Amino acid sequence: FATEAWLRERNVSSKRPASAARALTQRCRRYLSSDGRPRTPIAMNSLMTACALRASRLLCRNCTGGKLVLGDPPVDVVAPCAVTKYPVVLAHGLIEGTSFNGVKHFLREHGFSVFQTAVTSFDTVEQRARRLVPQLLECRRVTNVDKVNIIAHSMGGLDSRYAISRLGADGYVASLTTLATPHRGSCIADRVYNKSVFRVLPAVKELTRQALEQFNKETPNSGVHYFSYGGDAVVTKKNPLLYKSWKIVTQEEGPNDGVVSVTSAQWGEYVETLPLDHCELANVVCKYDARPLYLRLAQHLAENG
Repeated sequence: FATEAWLRERNVSSKRPASAARALTQRCRRYLSSDGRPRTPIAMNSLMTACALRASRLLCRNCTGGKLVLGDPPVDVVAPCAVTKYPVVLAHGLIEGTSFNGVKHFLREHGFSVFQTAVTSFDTVEQRARRLVPQLLECRRVTNVDKVNIIAHSMGGLDSRYAISRLGADGYVASLTTLATPHRGSCIADRVYNKSVFRVLPAVKELTRQALEQFNKETPNSGVHYFSYGGDAVVTKKNPLLYKSWKIVTQEEGPNDGVVSVTSAQWGEYVETLPLDHCELANVVCKYDARPLYLRLAQHLAENG
C-alpha cells in the first residue's frame, strides 16, 4: 500500500508495484508461524514497516519514464571520490530503512562519494555481513578504487567487523568508523532475550553481552583502521522510546545513549563521546539534525588518510 500510494502521488503508472512490494516483503516469512500468524507481536510491525519503506525506495530509484525496471544494484553511487581518498559506505543498524536520513545526499553535496547499503533486519550478524560484502565489492567496481571507508551505526558495526575479519573484506576496507555499536553487548538485549517471545529474532541473542564476548574472541581486529564513537545522553520521560531503557543501562553499565553504553561503544581508536541518544546518532525519529555530524566524521577520515 505504501508503494502504491507513492506511485499514485507521482502519477507513475505501472501494473507491477503491488507484486514488487509483495516480493520484497517475503523476507518476513521467517517470522510467521505455519498458520501465517506473527510468531511475536512486535516483530511484524517493525519488519513490515521496514520492508514497505525499502520497497518504495527501490521502486523510487527504478522509476524511469513511467516504467518500473527492477534489478538494479543494491547500492547507488556517485563517483569519483572527491574528499576522502576512498568512498564512504554507510552501514545501517538493526532495522533496515531506519538510519542515515538525508545523510547520503548531504555528504554528496559536500563533495564526498557515498554509498548506502542495505542488509536484512533482525538477522544474524553472519547473514547480514554476507549481504554486505557484495555491496562493498560493487562500490569498488563502480568507482574503480582499491578500498572503501565504512561508517556504521549500531549493529552495522558488528556486520562490518565480521565482514572484515572473517569474510576477507580486510583486503578492500581502509577503515571502519562505528557509532553506538554494542561491541560488548547491551544489557537491554540481555533482558529482551530472557523473554522467550523475542527469542525467535536471531539478532537479539547476538546482541547480548555473553554473545559479544564470544564474538570478540572469534573476530579479532584485522589490518584496518578502527575508529569509534559513543553516545552519552540524558534521556527524559519526554522520550518514551528510550527513557526506560536509558534508566536500565545507566544502572547496569553507566553512561549510555539509551541502548548502548559508552563502554560498550569503544573499539579501536575511541574518538569521542557525543551528547546524543541512539536515535539521534542514526539521524532518525528525532528533531536533532545529525547530518553535520556525519560530515565531521567523513572529514575526520579525510584528515587521517
